Amino acid sequence: MQLRLAALNEPFTGDMHGVRGADYACYRQARRAGLKGTFRALLTSRVQNLDSIVRYSDRDLPVVNLKGEVLFNAWSEAFSGSGGVFAQKPRVFSFDGKEVLTDPT
Repeated sequence: MQLRLAALNEPFTGDMHGVRGADYACYRQARRAGLKGTFRALLTSRVQNLDSIVRYSDRDLPVVNLKGEVLFNAWSEAFSGSGGVFAQKPRVFSFDGKEVLTDPT
């Protein structure tokens, strides 16, 4: 098992109608891309801490991008206090397949 990290297809200004709105945008775009599973927004708020996004029992799972490339050896590594060092040069893909760290659109 693994945890997948994806970006939304387009950047948002920040007004996503709270965490629920952001989670729903992730859900919609994942379904449109034909992906199964749960996709949640990587956001914090007064009512949501990043710790609550992933179940405790899943925090030792590797975090991969949509191509299956390892970003972090474990979810817990990203938040261990060591700066969230990537396992390799990160490539984060949007639900429509763009590499968001390098794609100019």
